[in-house]
Amino acid sequence: MLPKGSASKRIRGLFFTGVILTLCCTACVKVPVTPVWRPWTMTDYIPGAIVPGSRLTIEVTGETEPLLGDEYFTRLRLTEDLESRLQRRGFSIDDQEWDYQMAVEYLVQSQKGSGVSGISPPHSRTVQLLTSLGSLSGTLGLGVSVASAVGKLARSPQNKTEQISESQNIYTHTLSLELFDPEARLLWIGAATWSVPNLDQGRAYFFVLQLLLSTLPFDPDIRPQLPELKPSHAKNYYRLTCNDLMFSCPALPFHIKFIKVDTDQFDQPRRDGKLSSIIRNPEALAAYVDLINRAEFALPVGGVDYSDPLNRELWEAVRLGGRYLLGPTRSPVNVLIDLQGAASGYVITECRVVDDNEYATFQSSLNLWKDALELYYDMFVR
Repeated sequence: MLPKGSASKRIRGLFFTGVILTLCCTACVKVPVTPVWRPWTMTDYIPGAIVPGSRLTIEVTGETEPLLGDEYFTRLRLTEDLESRLQRRGFSIDDQEWDYQMAVEYLVQSQKGSGVSGISPPHSRTVQLLTSLGSLSGTLGLGVSVASAVGKLARSPQNKTEQISESQNIYTHTLSLELFDPEARLLWIGAATWSVPNLDQGRAYFFVLQLLLSTLPFDPDIRPQLPELKPSHAKNYYRLTCNDLMFSCPALPFHIKFIKVDTDQFDQPRRDGKLSSIIRNPEALAAYVDLINRAEFALPVGGVDYSDPLNRELWEAVRLGGRYLLGPTRSPVNVLIDLQGAASGYVITECRVVDDNEYATFQSSLNLWKDALELYYDMFVR
């Protein structure tokens, strides 16, 4: 028989041992566990039908059923954003003499929560027809597709729908992009749908557009032009656009936080607004943010064996890279961003401007990764 108090001491000892083991296991987490928000998307196309560098005209139509009045400004924002994204891929916009017409249609419908059992979770499935994947130009769209697949594998099976209040309005957003030639033949289509408890048509739409357009050809020699930050205002820009904010990258399956932490405690933010020491060359901060929001390929650096791109250990650490023209002088710069996995997403460990030799090394490794993706998705006998 145990002496008086021994049982309670033993229970307390076991409890604290369990807490310590739990903390140790949590500290060892390297691969994030919560996928980034993604809508249901679909793209399909006629392989080889779209010529890079062609001229496009864009026509946007749509309706937001809960709202009254003309939606001119909504159409204008979508048109301007699409023009910018297509020009960055090497296409030109010409409403008079064009090679292809892009027809864009959106629809927002509202219903009460009582009519819906749940809404799409913030990591809905992305669909690309496997018969088309990689056939347009080898690796187009594969960086986005593999990120979606990794996120899907990381998804908790218990959290497939998000229950909603009976009195809550749910807004279903549907977006369609179609590319036609002058004879009105459909060459490419991208579609998406998602349901959320708000009417916002801003940030989500622009993220969805980047996902859909990733299967269109692009000119790799184009360097987007971005503003160069004043040294005196880099901290201001960081506080307004980076500090404590969560980012979604088309090429990554998990959230990104622009914050430096010493441990894997991802959700311990710095609130002093100070420019983090991990941000080298702060004059290029706008380029770093742009790359995070738009990158279509990420290089996993958690291993060197690319035979299984869905191996989550590969995604413990990743690197993004891009080339830009900075400021009014259009100075060419190469930027790299290193990210490390933590429990709730990626933490940026360093952003920097690099010389051509270092960027060429990154590009060489990225090409090996693209080759591995092309091989992995090449499933059919030719």
